[in-house]
Amino acid sequence: MRAWFPFADGFVLTIEAFGKNHDEWADAVYAAYDQLNTQYIAVRSSATKEDGMDDSFAWQFDTYLFVNRETLIEQIMECHKSIDSPRIIAYCESKGINISEIKVAVVIQKMINSEVAGVAFTVNPVTNNRDEIMMEWWFWLGEAVVSGMITPDNYIWSKAKQSITDKSISHQTKKLVLDMSKWGTIEESVEST
Repeated sequence: MRAWFPFADGFVLTIEAFGKNHDEWADAVYAAYDQLNTQYIAVRSSATKEDGMDDSFAWQFDTYLFVNRETLIEQIMECHKSIDSPRIIAYCESKGINISEIKVAVVIQKMINSEVAGVAFTVNPVTNNRDEIMMEWWFWLGEAVVSGMITPDNYIWSKAKQSITDKSISHQTKKLVLDMSKWGTIEESVEST
């Protein structure tokens, strides 16, 4: 299956920067940020062991919204430091995961007020069926799912049949949207739009 979907412009600070002094990568990050030509960005952690066969770190690493140039390096470093958070340490201990094997990349993207957000897994992470793609979507900003505020709709796509073979639709009553007057997010009713 091949499709073209719009997404926010951005760049990735790869795992090679993890554990290094920020002086070694800050200039390159500032240069890439300046090319985005935007005032605010989202800074998102992306760890090397977020979704495995027996574990999932979904929603446990840090994400920051409305980051500007002045706080960019600090927020990237906070994403890197989230590996040492009590929730990550406890999860690794409960799963017998060697935390020293995990590295954290950071995704930097323009802040946008999306109408719909989602995620797709190229292998069904629940059943490990390689013939299935699991897709989840929700209204507006993805932080509503990350925070546990809502449960997303869920679709299973069969690669062999080239069609949706199962779906679970959630009754989404709340959403998070950008509040540009406060440079943050605000919770609204889905029915209000």
